[in-house]
Amino acid sequence: MFLALMLAATPNTPQSPPKLTPAERETVDGREVVVRLTEEDDGSQSLVAILDVNAPTGVTLDAVLDVEARADEVSALDTVTLYIDTPSQLGADYAFDLPGYDGNFYILYDVDRARGFAYYAMDTSKENDIDSAAGSYQVFPRGQGTRLVYRVSIENGGMAPMWVKKALITRNLPEQLKGMRSRAEAAG
Repeated sequence: MFLALMLAATPNTPQSPPKLTPAERETVDGREVVVRLTEEDDGSQSLVAILDVNAPTGVTLDAVLDVEARADEVSALDTVTLYIDTPSQLGADYAFDLPGYDGNFYILYDVDRARGFAYYAMDTSKENDIDSAAGSYQVFPRGQGTRLVYRVSIENGGMAPMWVKKALITRNLPEQLKGMRSRAEAAG
């Protein structure tokens, strides 16, 4: 049985920084993650997560791309191992353990450091235990720090119902982004 994790195609090019509402500014100023979920006509959903980091953009992007550190920060992950490591591309093997189901999925990251952007997608050349994965991370200068923006689409369909996919994101996304922020701020 394959876990239909949740992630489908997202913009693979840099976007403009999202404008925050007053309530979202309060959330970000309180060092919490802003999460926007938008439902599409086909039942799929788009997610944007925003977090401010007190570190320069380059240091923040380095923390985003330190994917191996995620194994210690995201409770559903057992290990993360790089199998490609070049300046413009990473390949990572994620071993996960969810109640009643464990497995691996393989992600390729295309990195554009000059634009502060990293797009990721499933490495379809390998056997994956989830249906699909794709998204992006982008860093924007914010005073002396960075605004980190994560974008992903949650695909409707597959083996897992939409509520399971959303639960996995809402449980793991804040801890993942806050882990990136902690590492960036410690290094920055």
